[in-house]
Amino acid sequence: MSLPPVFRIYEGETVYSVISRYHAISGFFNNNTLVSRIFDVDKKRIHPYLPNGLKKFATYFEESLQLTIKNRTLLPLFEATLESDRSSILKQAMIGDYGSPFNLSSTPQYGFKLFAGHKYCPECAIHDLKIFGTSYWHIVHQLPGMAACATHHSLLEGIKNDDSNLNKRLSLPPMINSSKKANSADVLFSNFSIKKLNEYKVKGFNCESIEVIAQRLKTLGFITQSGQLRYERLITELKLFWQGLDNSGPLGIPASVQSFDFIGPMFSVKTRTTHHPLKYHLILCWLESLGSTS
Repeated sequence: MSLPPVFRIYEGETVYSVISRYHAISGFFNNNTLVSRIFDVDKKRIHPYLPNGLKKFATYFEESLQLTIKNRTLLPLFEATLESDRSSILKQAMIGDYGSPFNLSSTPQYGFKLFAGHKYCPECAIHDLKIFGTSYWHIVHQLPGMAACATHHSLLEGIKNDDSNLNKRLSLPPMINSSKKANSADVLFSNFSIKKLNEYKVKGFNCESIEVIAQRLKTLGFITQSGQLRYERLITELKLFWQGLDNSGPLGIPASVQSFDFIGPMFSVKTRTTHHPLKYHLILCWLESLGSTS
């Protein structure tokens, strides 16, 4: 099917956003009509940052599959911490139509509650409307744990992707009259996470290594030469650095993660294992502030 010549896909626009905008101008009155044309299914819930059916999406919107994956999903973020076999499983799940990529990511993320929905910046929505004539969903705003817009330093808003909210409906970020200012800690996390995402897009997967980070911690004295983790000292330093992170709203980093209890299982030799990317970013940003990253 040929796309209208006026339809443009924006840099960093999510898969859900592209479909929602196209629906708004396509003349399809029923949400499911367009979704069924693209994905060949009756109904579909489109994940904010790990959607599947990407091959059909890319074909329909006449975009290369690699560009779709790189610019419209957070696969590069998750690939950075996954082993190659798990990364391959996740990528194939997103390209195809079967199973839930979010479940297949093999990333330990169910021990804490992350916001399950689409996030947007009210200031960006107003700006996009003025410049492009429409608001749209930005992939960087969907970064897990991100609660602040790195551009406007305002708090993000979120709409849950559940039965009572968006679910299988197509929608664009609404216009609201005011935004709330974010604190500096959340802005710092947003800026660092976006920077890392851009690095992952260039470097490819398997960028982060717990062993490499552990060596940095050993150099700084947080792990002894015999491999003993100085647990309390490390957690104290991390909490001090990240004090001020918002934990009152649903969008940001959960309080359970801000306790930094994951440090033991992540870096102790006997339990060392892969963790969610946002946990890496909390540690790497702190390390960067100490001048210990390359």
